[in-house]
Amino acid sequence: MSAGLRRYIFIRVLLTIPMVLILVSIVFLVLRVVPGDPAVAIMREGASEEQLQAFRVRLGTDAPIHIQYIKFISGVLRFDFGESMVRSMPVTQEI
Repeated sequence: MSAGLRRYIFIRVLLTIPMVLILVSIVFLVLRVVPGDPAVAIMREGASEEQLQAFRVRLGTDAPIHIQYIKFISGVLRFDFGESMVRSMPVTQEI
């Protein structure tokens, strides 16, 4: 493999890192901008306010958005994608 090809591959790999970070950040923001409360959508309309608040704490949506983002990015870097809402098991096991 020539030096030019190695350099090209190295640069492409380095450019992949910010691209993935930008993509993950866009996904995070889109999920937070979508209207509606995820706790209400998952728990249904009949849940009490105490149940909804406990579920928000469990999801982490009660924290400020910058704290949610830091936790989200640190989880992605550790390949910890959280727990599936449907099957109550780690997402990495489902993947």
